[in-house]
Amino acid sequence: MANSSSSSGPQMINFLENHIPSVPDGLFTIEVDHEVSTGGVTLDTFKDTKTIAVSGPRFQLDANVIGTIFPADNSHGDYQNVNASITINRSTLPWERSPLKLLPNEKNPWLALLLFDESELDMVSSVYTDTAENVSKNIGLTDDPVIDPQEEVRLVDVDMSILSNVAPTLDGLRLLSHVRFTDNLEQAVVMCNRLPKPGSTSTVFLVSMEDRYSIGTSSQKGYFDVNIGPGRKPGTNALVLLKKWSFTCPDDTPYSVTPFTQAKLAKKGIPQDALDRLGNLSGMDYRDTTSFKDALTEIGIIETTSNSSTTADGTIALPPTQYEDILQICQLPPANFYDLLHTINHIPGTFGMGQSDASSINPEVATLISKGSLPMKHYMREGARTVSFYRGPFVRGEDKTELELPVMAADELLLYYEDIGMFDTSYSAAWTLGRQLAMADKKFSVALYQYKKKYILQQKQAEQQATNPLDSMLGQLYQISPPTQPIVVPDIIRNFFEDLRLLRRIPYHYLVPSAEYLPMESIRFFQVDSLWIQCLMDGAFSVGRVTPDDKDSEQEIFGTIVSPQDAVVDTSGFLLRSEVVSGWPSLMVDGYNQIFNITDIIDDAFLLPSLRMDFLGKGTLIQLFSGTARTVDVHQHPEALHSGVDWDPERTGSSSAASGSPSYNPNYYKELRKPDGQTYDNVYVEVPFSDVGRLVVDIETLAQSIKARLGAATFTSAEFAMQMIESVTKVRYTLEPSSSSSN
Repeated sequence: MANSSSSSGPQMINFLENHIPSVPDGLFTIEVDHEVSTGGVTLDTFKDTKTIAVSGPRFQLDANVIGTIFPADNSHGDYQNVNASITINRSTLPWERSPLKLLPNEKNPWLALLLFDESELDMVSSVYTDTAENVSKNIGLTDDPVIDPQEEVRLVDVDMSILSNVAPTLDGLRLLSHVRFTDNLEQAVVMCNRLPKPGSTSTVFLVSMEDRYSIGTSSQKGYFDVNIGPGRKPGTNALVLLKKWSFTCPDDTPYSVTPFTQAKLAKKGIPQDALDRLGNLSGMDYRDTTSFKDALTEIGIIETTSNSSTTADGTIALPPTQYEDILQICQLPPANFYDLLHTINHIPGTFGMGQSDASSINPEVATLISKGSLPMKHYMREGARTVSFYRGPFVRGEDKTELELPVMAADELLLYYEDIGMFDTSYSAAWTLGRQLAMADKKFSVALYQYKKKYILQQKQAEQQATNPLDSMLGQLYQISPPTQPIVVPDIIRNFFEDLRLLRRIPYHYLVPSAEYLPMESIRFFQVDSLWIQCLMDGAFSVGRVTPDDKDSEQEIFGTIVSPQDAVVDTSGFLLRSEVVSGWPSLMVDGYNQIFNITDIIDDAFLLPSLRMDFLGKGTLIQLFSGTARTVDVHQHPEALHSGVDWDPERTGSSSAASGSPSYNPNYYKELRKPDGQTYDNVYVEVPFSDVGRLVVDIETLAQSIKARLGAATFTSAEFAMQMIESVTKVRYTLEPSSSSSN
């Protein structure tokens, strides 16, 4: 069973209202007066004046300036309560320029996130470019002599009618930016004032608001001035675009047809003509069950209460069981971090297909298959063909197989099961693979061969001087010391064997011999079979091994490269194949050597060292620990902290508001936090909207409501950020010893 928690550990996160740069952007004049005098008499005076320009990014942001975005680009998930946000590695950047030309030093940020629903994109132009000189003139920006007038600037034109509704007020702009820092990381964060529409794709624009705000004459409140920076078409405004991304918030579980789902449906016995028609839906996503059923009807696939048949008009009528198979298999998995990992397939916990209940299968064969061994074609050395078992390096629990190494050939490592009359090629295949990998790397194989020769030559010289009196006497006469200094192992050799120990360079099908052992949306925990690794290494080390004498002499040489302890180190880990891997590439993993509950705060003394965490292609991750993992936490990086409100589609209440006042939607509210970050019991505020139809949050009113509810004396963007923060999710798996499942 997988559990979730609201934090990824005890790391302290601090919030600041802003990070004002020591020197603002602009031109500065430095005057230097120098007087030379002696005895009170001025001999000479010198004076110099220099003008310097201080300038930060204005029209473009380097890729290394952007930290993370949330939600991720092109992701699908339950984001209906999320304020889209972006982290910026340069923590002063949002305050390096100003949205107010007349009040440039008022600590107002110049960056904003604007969100548009897919139905509104006809009011947003496609991205186009212009020169920095033209853009500056159009908006009326102050000159920046550091920026090239011909620098290319990306822009979008937005209809004034929507821009005036979604652009935050100046006070709202100030509340939407803050600084977040930990012991080793400081970033600025910019949030969006609008919530995504369920059942729709949203596009987020990071835009420059430099010099785009004015102060009202009556209210003295700052507002986005639609009269500044006209677009190419009347009634539009041109906005400098710095970053753009999209994500989808489905209102129901989406559906999609892929070659993988078609293959699974074929195994379910879906007729081939129905599979062919489903191919017409490949590459298209359907956001709810109704639209997917409508699509099935359009291609002539319907549900019937009788047996499968084809009607006179060519419609394929499927019985309820097969029709339901199509709906279930084509249904995409949950797309948020917790649901994906909480519902993931983690039983069985090893790479087997499960114990077969077919009475026709030999019990020993069924056991081997359940433990990850796979019957495969086996071509014998003499040309004969048979079927033998193969298992990769991953096992669950302890494997007690014993073999003597080194060997002269892979055949010496074949195992034979007398009860079923079949070979097991697992260790033989590992040895052969190691040799093939070594031979394929010419630089390594040459370096290994030369190292062996030098080592053997040195040993023979030492033996000769030790046993031959004449050589010993000559050595003393000419002060020749015995070659006692060990030969340094070249890095290319050490690195090669370290790669093998950590299963780098290994083709995927050697690790997972069948795709069914690691299906999509599954996690498999394992122990690494140290004997499999030793056979792999011995195969690689066999380069240049010709005679039995070579084999006997190489054991000592191998020990100078890989210590016996490293060769048999206790290693555990897991393989994860899931949308989580591609959707959250910065996810983090912690392994512990004891079993802990989800509520336990675990001391670092129980933390296992991580040996390897790598991507094996898109959507698959391998994690190796030094030691046996009993508890594994998979969680988002602390940078994935994001802002949002609470959402309950079943919640009821009044959505009415007085004229000119904010509107409310009873589905949206915000639970408040204590100073230590924990939430209060039943302490919340309703979320106000300046445009409830477009889900534009009235940021100022929300901040005032939270301040009043908490009785706070001050309430800056730092306090607002702490209240709006949504903690990262953690999923914990516990692994019982010698168990085939995880909890």
